[in-house]
Amino acid sequence: MTDKYGDPIVTPEQIAELKQRVQGDAELKSHIPDLFLCDPSESEGYRRFLQFAHAKPLKEHKGNLIACAHGYLSSAVDMRRRYRIDAAFEPSRVSPEVAAMIPESWPFVVGSRDKLGSPLVIHRIGQADPAKFSETWEKGRYLDPAGQEVDEMNMFVVWYYRSMEYIRRELQPQLIQQNCPEPNRVVLICDIKGVSLKIVSNAFRKSVVAMQNVGTVVHCNAMKKTYLVNMPRVAKFLWGIVKVFLDPTITAKIVFCTEEELVEEIGRENLPTWLGGQLPDSHFVQDFSRDPSSKAAVSEVGPAPIDGVLSTTAPVFDSSSPFAAEALQHYLATSRDLEDRVKRLEGEVRALAVQNTSLMIAVCVLVAVVVVAAGATATSLYQRRQAMMWLGR
Repeated sequence: MTDKYGDPIVTPEQIAELKQRVQGDAELKSHIPDLFLCDPSESEGYRRFLQFAHAKPLKEHKGNLIACAHGYLSSAVDMRRRYRIDAAFEPSRVSPEVAAMIPESWPFVVGSRDKLGSPLVIHRIGQADPAKFSETWEKGRYLDPAGQEVDEMNMFVVWYYRSMEYIRRELQPQLIQQNCPEPNRVVLICDIKGVSLKIVSNAFRKSVVAMQNVGTVVHCNAMKKTYLVNMPRVAKFLWGIVKVFLDPTITAKIVFCTEEELVEEIGRENLPTWLGGQLPDSHFVQDFSRDPSSKAAVSEVGPAPIDGVLSTTAPVFDSSSPFAAEALQHYLATSRDLEDRVKRLEGEVRALAVQNTSLMIAVCVLVAVVVVAAGATATSLYQRRQAMMWLGR
């Protein structure tokens, strides 16, 4: 059985059993308050991990839901450590140059909420600049001490970590204070209007895989719904065929809609003007240069409204703390035991990656791109044929 969002139903007894198991793991227990930052009772957090474990069991714990959920919790904590997500807002993690390039190459904003109080993340995929994004990805590359590229530490992916941390540290606490019914889930909106085949690049593929490899576990089952707006009609038809072969818990969270249907679902008062809403751009955040938990950063702009914060702020770069030296120090301090633990569980996560919502969004985008490209090609061939027929006369 599933709930209204397509997630497996979890019993209070299972939540209590998982809590008890975590209580016996001193190290994991100490990280739970941060992992469930916006869930003081911890019940919703445990529920999400149990639902995820139910839908995507790890092979080593197959048949044991509690052990599987415990494994995902441990993996989430380890990944936050390994990729230093808690320190994502350190100035040296993203250079000013890359911070300035991201909104131009892959525009996305965070802010506002749906009718039940779930924060919105809006990607303007059709407005992305593929060439600029490839350049951004290249400039944001991260090499570990062994000289190996780590996509999960690329500056663009760190920017993604910042956006999710902004939701955790800033938006969700505000929504909880407003007594919103569902502040702990996130709604993703992807505007496909204007997308082209050029977006399918190596940088695009690597970024999607890196974000979903970590997001699958760290932000476990946080996605409430994904709306794909302005998709071609043919793409909807193809999706009806493809989704038959996919996990129902994933397909239930993906909705194809027009701008008018999106307004009906989310509310005109909660959407930006360029999606048929009433909110100006100043109600959304696209610059994640500063830590929202920093009082100094917040005081410059005043208290953040519930619909989102602020306009952009200038990025800061600490030249006295080079990123490479800082990363080297971090890696040297990381224990071998932690590395082995992460690698073991990460292999299982990668095997399940294809079922993750973020990857399905990428698949849908690719379908849309192919449909658009095919339509353009067919139109070009038809026009060429008409011209040849006219010349033949």
